[in-house]
Amino acid sequence: MPVLSFLIFLLRSSKFVGSPLVSILMYNKTTILTHSMSKIYSLGTKKYFWPRALSQKSDSPIIRKLNELGMEPGIIYETIITSVDRNCNPHSAAMGIILEENEDSVLIKIRAYPSSKTGQNLLINGLGVVNITDPELLIRVALDMPPEIVYVKSSCIGVPRISNAAAWIEFKVINISKKNEIIEFICLPLNVDYFEVKPKPYTRAVYALLEAIIHASKIRAYKELGDLHKVSELQDLINMNLKVVEKVASKSRYELIVNEIKKRYF
Repeated sequence: MPVLSFLIFLLRSSKFVGSPLVSILMYNKTTILTHSMSKIYSLGTKKYFWPRALSQKSDSPIIRKLNELGMEPGIIYETIITSVDRNCNPHSAAMGIILEENEDSVLIKIRAYPSSKTGQNLLINGLGVVNITDPELLIRVALDMPPEIVYVKSSCIGVPRISNAAAWIEFKVINISKKNEIIEFICLPLNVDYFEVKPKPYTRAVYALLEAIIHASKIRAYKELGDLHKVSELQDLINMNLKVVEKVASKSRYELIVNEIKKRYF
């Protein structure tokens, strides 16, 4: 029996409900069964929610491609956003995005500090590219220690994308608001595309590093506010994730990133 058929058989067999295998398959978005179906399956007395697809309100190639990528509304996705300054110099920054649906389209919400380079660039020209990349590149960009980034032309805007991005979304800003010292940009996708990417083996090291970086990115703001208790709390969370890296990937290239994080945030 093919592997996928066997896994589906397990999911439909009520005696497997509640087992660790079923829990992993139903809730871990990195598994083979992740897809964009907005269905609820009843297994025994429990209901399991599959990832919710974006509504196909029209024959929109943008929504179709976002669904093919498995992107869902309401989830924060960690990405690299490229933007350009007044002189058209490209800039890349690690930033989270959220997809939101309205009556006739899908929008992207991006939150940035006014002092950030991305925030300034989006205020200047209102165009950018969401790059979905290898997690390691995302981590290195967040730490300002990436390899040399190669840019290539986008399809329909004057902002380049990262050449080795697995997927990218070109967008324009359609609304700007300020909330608690943070600028919120509401953006309309203009083009979505992606490459077929070969899967890589899963390592906890990469995702532990990503979690550590997300916590680390908040430390500066809390230091400026004088909230040392929150700074200490974030450092504890960073340490917890770095210990995972040291356990599963000691004496690897990831250890260099661990050392850089410790040097900067402790």
